[in-house]
Amino acid sequence: MSEPPYSAATAAQVQAAPDRPRLDAKTRIRLRTAGLAAIDYALNVVILCCYAAVGTIAAFVPWVVLGISIVLNVIFLGGIASGWSKRLRDPSMTAWQVGAACGINMLALIMAPQIGYMFLINVFVPLCYGSLYFERRAFLAAWVLLSAAIALALWANGFQVGVALGSPVEKGLFLVNVALALGRFLTINAEVSHLRARLQQRNRELAEASVRAERLATRDELTGLPNRREALRVLQVECERADRAGSRVCIAMVDADHFKRINDSHGHPVGDEVLCELGRLLQTALRTADHVFRYGGEEFMVLLVDCDADDPVAPFERAREAVEVHGWEALAPGLQVTVSIGTTQRQPRESVEQVLRRADAALYEAKARGRNRVQFGALR
Repeated sequence: MSEPPYSAATAAQVQAAPDRPRLDAKTRIRLRTAGLAAIDYALNVVILCCYAAVGTIAAFVPWVVLGISIVLNVIFLGGIASGWSKRLRDPSMTAWQVGAACGINMLALIMAPQIGYMFLINVFVPLCYGSLYFERRAFLAAWVLLSAAIALALWANGFQVGVALGSPVEKGLFLVNVALALGRFLTINAEVSHLRARLQQRNRELAEASVRAERLATRDELTGLPNRREALRVLQVECERADRAGSRVCIAMVDADHFKRINDSHGHPVGDEVLCELGRLLQTALRTADHVFRYGGEEFMVLLVDCDADDPVAPFERAREAVEVHGWEALAPGLQVTVSIGTTQRQPRESVEQVLRRADAALYEAKARGRNRVQFGALR
């Protein structure tokens, strides 16, 4: 049996859908701008037809302008929509579009000097499109070339620039033309404002994305504490500052005792909560000027700036006691958490690597001596 007719049609649509070309955002903006220019051409032709109908200008003028406008819009819209314009330095072909529009107005000024005011007003409209894409040098070039073109067109028609206001119809057309010119100016300015607002929004989004990326690069995702990379950076900065100021810094490596047992007995979600709570407890037990980092796994690094040279162990002993007496059973029945801490005091001009090795050695010694203790790593 043959398949129902709709099946073949549906299959054809599904097959054809991926092959449909989709215009990117920039191309859509370029087409929108070129479309506004096409509307300008159409409005001008309509007004010229009205003037021709009442006998103010020759009948051939709107037809000439219409023919040229159609050719130009086919070129510009087709070039942008097909992607051909992307080969150019300016894919929007702004300079070409502005030049073509100004050229049509200069030609019309020569052909219909009776309403020359219209073309002198209209010549400023395409220049507004240049504000979307032109650089400063392009505006300077447009100024010089357009001034020369206006002078040449006026010379060609004997410097006749008319304002046809003889009949009520001509007066009405004059008002309509002025109103449309103002409307086009405002429309283009609205487009510029819209694009500027979109650019500002994207800049804000980019700034927010940059902040998020920086946070991901320097923060631990689980605890929210600065991560190991940030720890090493801050440690280097504080060591250099201590050398300049003649102060001391203390470093401690803090490790949760038997953390694997916690995960095995209570599950990894509880283990994650333990790490988060440990980070908060360490921050609470220390001064606001001190730093707590998630160094990796169940290990934290603590950096004390301007520490007490006479008793560098006391702050870490308070932190250890805070962890020991904390109400861990709120997270899981029977849960008890302690930490082992290895600390040391950095000596003047001592490298970051040296002081970290000594703090690590002190931590291993604290574990070897039974855990839940603070071990000071003296300089040997």
